[in-house]
Amino acid sequence: MKAIALLLSINYLCKNAIAHPLIIQLYAQNIFTFAQTRHLANLSAWKFQQLLGQNKIERHYNKADLAQDMETINTGF
Repeated sequence: MKAIALLLSINYLCKNAIAHPLIIQLYAQNIFTFAQTRHLANLSAWKFQQLLGQNKIERHYNKADLAQDMETINTGF
């Protein structure tokens, strides 16, 4: 059982080590919104904000982001 947990942890770390830098760049270059990139990264809003901060990526938030966040809230996530 421990071997499976370790394998899953390694798989998760490797996947995120590859995916997160790409996802961060998609956000930084304004290709995807905050909501889109955080869902792609499979992180909560708080964790994604932390990830952006760790990588010194400035948060941009516009009317489209607000509308998408409002839609998410209204649909119950």
